[in-house]
Amino acid sequence: MENKKILISAAKEISKKYEYPEVIIFAYDPETGIQHMTAYGNTKKRRKEVASIAEAIQKILGWH
Repeated sequence: MENKKILISAAKEISKKYEYPEVIIFAYDPETGIQHMTAYGNTKKRRKEVASIAEAIQKILGWH
């Protein structure tokens, strides 16, 4: 099985359905060790905020 990227549209759909203005999705496959993150904010300001949070999480996880 090949891991697929989670599209921003999926995070946007979650944002709308569950009424969260900022969404970060973290996915991990323990068999391959592949990690993936997608972030969405419903306004320009929130997109900047959620991008900063996602970058901080990536640093904690040791991503490049």
